[in-house]
Amino acid sequence: MDGIIVLTRLVESGTKLLSHYSEMLAFTLTAFLELMDHGIVSWDMVSITF
Repeated sequence: MDGIIVLTRLVESGTKLLSHYSEMLAFTLTAFLELMDHGIVSWDMVSITF
């Protein structure tokens, strides 16, 4: 479950100063979608900031 926490922090951190933030965000959200499709992650696990 540590990986899920890392993915959540990547989205919530708002590190828009990174040059490839939009690409990183796209891959992170795709990873979340895959985890949700397989029932590993639910929307209850993420915060309002997400």
